[in-house]
Amino acid sequence: IDTLEIEGLIDIGISEALQQKNDSAYYYFLLAHDKSKVIEYHNGLGRTSVNLGFIQEQTNNTQVSIEYYKQAIQYFKKTKNKRGIAQCFTNIGSIYYDNGLLEMAHYYFKEANKIYRSIDNKSGIANMIYSFANVNRMLNKFDESKKLYLESITLRDSLNDLNGKALSY
Repeated sequence: IDTLEIEGLIDIGISEALQQKNDSAYYYFLLAHDKSKVIEYHNGLGRTSVNLGFIQEQTNNTQVSIEYYKQAIQYFKKTKNKRGIAQCFTNIGSIYYDNGLLEMAHYYFKEANKIYRSIDNKSGIANMIYSFANVNRMLNKFDESKKLYLESITLRDSLNDLNGKALSY
């Protein structure tokens, strides 16, 4: 077993997931996860945990999905992959948002935002500002929401992110 084999299995799983073949994707992610455990490949364990979480999220197993994302955070901490940690916080926040648990969503978006700011990931920051705007809108805090949407648009404009800009409008 080597890391290239594991990365290949992850790539196959992603390809299957993109084609909506969740059972097959799950199989490849689980296989890559098991092989990563054998050689203690923490990046592989983190990546497979994220993808296993994604598959669970797609099949509405949100609690299992959250557990996989939390597991990925622990692996990414070992590899100091701050972007991976931030993405997991974002994913968890999105699940809570989609389920109407706005305070929990806000907490996880805030954690992701801290990390994105610490690594100066402007795209991640713009996404979090947009997420904060959505939470505030759902809490009927329209003035704050409007301010955040405008901030997101300005940042996305500086990144030439037309899709993100369109979302923010």
